[in-house]
Amino acid sequence: MLDGPLKFAYIQHQVVMKNKITEDENIIAQFIFAATEATHDVVFEPADGTPFFKVVFECLYPGITLSSNVLDAWSNVVNHDEKKKAPGSPFRLFVQTNIMPSDCSKPQYDDLKRMDTMMANLNLALSKNDIKSINEVDLLFMPIVSSKHIYVICFNMKTLKIEILDNSKLGDISKYEYIIVPLKEALCNYMMVNDHPMTSKMVSKKPVRVQIEWRTTKNKIDCGVFTMRHMETSMSTYKKKWVTDFQKEGPSQQMQFDDLRYKYL
Repeated sequence: MLDGPLKFAYIQHQVVMKNKITEDENIIAQFIFAATEATHDVVFEPADGTPFFKVVFECLYPGITLSSNVLDAWSNVVNHDEKKKAPGSPFRLFVQTNIMPSDCSKPQYDDLKRMDTMMANLNLALSKNDIKSINEVDLLFMPIVSSKHIYVICFNMKTLKIEILDNSKLGDISKYEYIIVPLKEALCNYMMVNDHPMTSKMVSKKPVRVQIEWRTTKNKIDCGVFTMRHMETSMSTYKKKWVTDFQKEGPSQQMQFDDLRYKYL
């Protein structure tokens, strides 16, 4: 008799791009995208009992911008997969998009209110995933929805890197400051309250935007799909090479997005 869940290094957790869409995947997609009266049918319900309705996933139809609800549902999926990770792999935690309010940089959100918000939402994320303390987390992923654009910030809690994973090639690191500065301050305050050994070092760390070959200049629709793939595949400094299988921007890459939308459903 074996104690605990089986964990194997060779289990395929990630969606495989090169595989053809299966019959089951196609049937599910046709149901979700069909104009029916089942709009408010519950089609996904994670262990915490939060219902996600059919209408939430209709935005996965090719050519439509994803809603934050899809990212929240996806966080449940990738968190569940972390329970089956191989021994020795980093422990990743994916939080909801509401970890901090979208207007958290505005004056009405002082440091105390930001920390209170961060504390409540992080404690909830830890509790939902049976994690006793933030100190157990190696990589903390925070999906961000800002001005109709979606990307994810990865806080490497061990090597102390703050990585911005964004498909957009436009602008420079300064465009993220109004989000990252209050976000990092609130996280560091949370770490301090919870006696995280790396708190003082995290305070001085500056974010970096990870340079990726598949970055885009024209595609303003599929940022949510990019983010889902980045959350699924990123291991930060724990892997020498980050592989997403995305091709460079162009018709072939667009076909990959349309394909991924069906597979993620």
